[in-house]
Amino acid sequence: MGVGDVVQGDCMSRLTVDGDRSLMESTPERRVWCYVQRPIAYEIAGCPKCGLADCDWSEYAHHCWCPKCGIDFIPEHGGIFEGPVPVNASRLLGIDLRRVNLETGAVEEPLDIRVPPVG
Repeated sequence: MGVGDVVQGDCMSRLTVDGDRSLMESTPERRVWCYVQRPIAYEIAGCPKCGLADCDWSEYAHHCWCPKCGIDFIPEHGGIFEGPVPVNASRLLGIDLRRVNLETGAVEEPLDIRVPPVG
């Protein structure tokens, strides 16, 4: 699977540059968590087929879902997650890095990455 891959039903197809699709052999793994905010809040790329920017989290790991096209896809880029994420600065900008455990419904805090004082 790679950038631009889309999932429909139980089979996966790759959306190519000209819009043709070729079948892939397997279905991706199920998502077990998602962030509390929508993908657009993290500037994750929208639908490669129709261009809709405000997509949803897919039921599949590493995928988003386009409600307009009805497809799951791997975003062209991961938005803020493409590089280092300044956690404290992100909070100031209203970015919530908590995630929802889809099995329990519990909201989980991000890892505490503060560096302890030296000495």
